[in-house]
Formats: sequence, structure tokens, C-alpha cells
Amino acid sequence: MLSPRSALRSCTIALVVVLGGASISYAATSLAVERGWLPVLALAGARDPARAVPVLRDVSRLWENALHRTELDAPTRDLLRRATSSLHDFNLRQMYALLPDKVGAFHQLTLAAQFSGRRYVITRQKDARNEVGPRGHRQAVGDASLVLRAAPVVARDGDTNYLLHARTGIVVGPIDWPMVVDAAQQFLRLLSGQGADVAARPHAQSRQSVLRHNPTLGPEDLEQLATLWEAFPRLTDLLRSLGRIDDLVDRTQSTPGATRIRAVLRLDPQRMQARYPELSEYIDDLDRLFEADVRWLDAHNRTIALLHIDTKQLSTRIELYETQGLLLPSRGGKVVADQPIQAGPGAFPYSVRVSANFRALGLGVQMRDVWVSFEHVRTERGMELHGRMQHLPRATVSGAALGFVPPGLIDALIPGDIQGLVEKSLATACLGNQGKGAALDVRFDRRPDGHATLDGQLVFEALDNFLVKLGVGHFSSHVMPDEDVRADMSRLLSDAQQAFSADLERYGSQR
Repeated sequence: MLSPRSALRSCTIALVVVLGGASISYAATSLAVERGWLPVLALAGARDPARAVPVLRDVSRLWENALHRTELDAPTRDLLRRATSSLHDFNLRQMYALLPDKVGAFHQLTLAAQFSGRRYVITRQKDARNEVGPRGHRQAVGDASLVLRAAPVVARDGDTNYLLHARTGIVVGPIDWPMVVDAAQQFLRLLSGQGADVAARPHAQSRQSVLRHNPTLGPEDLEQLATLWEAFPRLTDLLRSLGRIDDLVDRTQSTPGATRIRAVLRLDPQRMQARYPELSEYIDDLDRLFEADVRWLDAHNRTIALLHIDTKQLSTRIELYETQGLLLPSRGGKVVADQPIQAGPGAFPYSVRVSANFRALGLGVQMRDVWVSFEHVRTERGMELHGRMQHLPRATVSGAALGFVPPGLIDALIPGDIQGLVEKSLATACLGNQGKGAALDVRFDRRPDGHATLDGQLVFEALDNFLVKLGVGHFSSHVMPDEDVRADMSRLLSDAQQAFSADLERYGSQR
């Protein structure tokens, strides 16, 4: 999980990714362009274009090299492929056997990545000092590391579970945490449409183009999105092929000083078909695989943000209140306008509650009261995020396996029962790991004498069971893209890099 501010940044970036639009062939108003670029400038250069543009050019070049010039030796590539395949199938015993290095009870695989000229080289490592983090010696932008570990654990019933542990880190460059927070706040202000100078309004043609490609939008949504289109014409021209946005701002709920953002984003396989046919088919085939409601709550059980995801509708809905770029809590649909979430130092506890429906092998699994507690800590050099899942959710199984075998018949043929197996799997994840449950730790650290690093680790105990493998394997087969889909995804990332680079050069040339 991300921190509150990073979650905002992720949500707003996801919003831009599905906007869509037409190329802008005329000169945009300079103030509108500056307003559109302000969140990016805040992130990369503390709002200073002279500082931000060179950093963004370096990032774009590194992005291009990582996409097209990655090198990984054949034995390591094969090992990683087999280990990843075992994890996708949830064949934990096989994955444990494949991990090559032995450290106590753990088997592990350690990878390190770095730029060498224009090449991005990935190699196997055995020296933990090569891991990226606050105490590591690697400080070049793009330096990264990944450690996968597994160890058998004897459960109380005598079965063998596996403790899974993943650590990763990357050097992100000359970015301070206040710059991340400022960027998220500026993006939120932009999307809310509040405080915009009349002189910074986008062209009428831009607003008309936004409405043409997103016909359900209201007049309260057009100006913000048109501003983004004028700032990033090449990127938005690409992104219109992915989907549309159905709503952005809700003006029907009027609270002085507060704006309700209700962003409804929708992918469109038909728009993708021309350039990304395999990705289009993959997305269209998701169907009823997954639906979830995610509620982000503060320490007083007040709602900070809502997120709804539906693979049947291919839609994502984000709801929150903001004022001057700060989040506002709400309770029972009533916003607490005088208590914004501040980005000051210290600890900020919150929780995430999830209700979700999954479908696999014809069976439906309904999960309620999934509860993850978090603590976001602002430090002198950045931030730390600590998440724990120790609360046992409620789960219900329904439907017919393979479309025709009811759960009761499966229960009669296979020891145990499907409902009990799901509950046992959840109990293993939430109550295992010596009572620590599933643990996620993320850290952003900027050294006074170097770049910032972003690193994290995830630890949880998993049940090793045939039916679990079958269900997870089926779910993975729908979720994990095949080689053709991955090729389309790579093409999309490459197109996005080229479009962003072109928009950046256009903006930089106007300075």
C-alpha cells in the first residue's frame, strides 16, 4: 500500500491515463500549459522549470533505455521465468526448490539492476550490500534490487505452509518528500478546478474536443481536462485510444470551501483494438473476474476516499473531498470541511476496508470486512509506511466449479470443504507469520548527500494446498497476460514514453 499522499498521486495519475482526446494543432495558452505542468514541475523540480526539465529529460531517457535495452543473461532469465511461473500457479513447493541460494531455512533469489551506458543490465547477486535502500551504497538513478525468499513453516495442524518474503528498492533521483506531497496537492487542485486564474483558461476548441471524446461529461469537468490536454497534447492523443472519463467533479453537493471529486474512468477495448489488439481482447475477457469496494478511513473512522473497481464494466470510480489540495474526511456523506488532512511531521494512522467478489473456476468468492491497518510516518528524510493485515475477513463461496460441479459435491469428493479451505487460507495469511499476519513496509528516503530511494518489503504466510493452487492458478491465468498481451503492453509503454518525451521537448522549447 502507498501512503495517503502517494495514493493520491497514484489515483490522479491513473485519471490522466484514461482521459483520451484529439491532438491539439494550435498554440495553447501559455498560462494553461503552465497550470497543466505545475504538478510535474513540483515533483521533479520544486516548481522550478529550469530544475525540473533536465531531470525529466534524464528520466525519459532512462525509461526508454529500460524498455528497449534491458539485458539479462539466459540462465537467470530462465530461472526467473520458472520461479515466476511457479508463483503464478501458487506451486510454493516448486518455487522454494527453484530459488538457488540458501540462507538458513530460506531459499532466495537476489537480482540487481543498473544502467551501463545506454544498457539496463540485470544480474544475479549474492551480496546483500548491493540491495537498494537507505544504508546501501548504490546511489545512481535507476539502480534497483529484488530479493525473493521462501521458507517452509510447520503449521499447527501439521501441514507445511510457506513463509514468503519479497524485498525491492529503486533509486528515484533528486526528489524530496515535500516535493511528492506538493505534486499530489497541485494535481488535486487542478482536478478540482478551484482557484484557476481566468487568464489560464484553455481554448474553447480544447473543451469541445474533450466533450466530443467523453460525451457524458458536464460543463464543470471540461476546463480541468482541457488544461491537461493543452499541456500534454501528444500523451493525451495516445491515451484517447485507451478509454474515456465519464465524470470528474460533482457540483450537486455544495459544501463551502470543499469540492467533491467523483472521477469515473472507463477502459474501452474497441478504442484499443486498432493499435493494441491483444491487450484489447485481454481486457475484454476479464468479464466478471473481480469487483471491489475500497474505503480509506482515518483514525476516527471517517471516510477519506472511496474506490470502486469493476472488471465487468471495465470501470474505476474514485470519490473524495478536497480543499486547496488537501483531503477532507467525511461521515455519512457529510464532509468535515474544517479538518483537512495535513501533511505535517509525525505519525498518521489510518485503515483500508475492502469488500470484494472474485470468480474462479465458476465459483464465486465473496469477501467482506477485509481490514488492513496502516501507519504513515513522516521522517526527517522522507516517510515510512507500515501496513498490517491481522483481521480475519468473512468469506462466502457460491456457484458451481467448472460451471456445473456444486461446492457440496466437491466437498464430498475431496477432504475438507471449499468454504473451510478459503477460510483456512485467509486465516493463514492474517494470523500466520508468528502472529504478525501479512506485513507491508514501504520507505522513501532522501540522503543529504545523495538521491532518494524507494524501497519496500512484503511478508506473509501462505497455505500450500492442491485446491488453492487450482483456484489461484485459474485466477492467474485470467489476470496474468500471455506473451502477446505483454508485447502490446510493452508497445503501449514505449508509445507513452515517446509521447511524454515529445510533450516535454515542446514545453522545454517554450521556456
